[in-house]
Amino acid sequence: MALRGAVALLVLALSVSACSSEHEGDSTTVTGAVVAVTGDVVVESFVVRNSDGSSLQFTPAQEADFSPDKLRALVVSGDEVTVVYRRTDDKKLVAVSVDASG
Repeated sequence: MALRGAVALLVLALSVSACSSEHEGDSTTVTGAVVAVTGDVVVESFVVRNSDGSSLQFTPAQEADFSPDKLRALVVSGDEVTVVYRRTDDKKLVAVSVDASG
């Protein structure tokens, strides 16, 4: 009987974990051109202008490793990028990845 209770708790714990992972992993993409980068050694923020002319400002996620030089090269080239990002509770946009393979 104790084994059944332990198994039920394990299943419940895994279900709760899976639900919170899906919520934390919610992300969106936008495609556009990088038009501004702030930060010298570490990217503090960058701006992407999409095809409708609106601009979105992103801060890098802690786990992201964006090179300021590479992002500035994209400003100069005007090449399109796809940004995967998530919106925080306070409406800030946090960039998880930037793909310039476009």
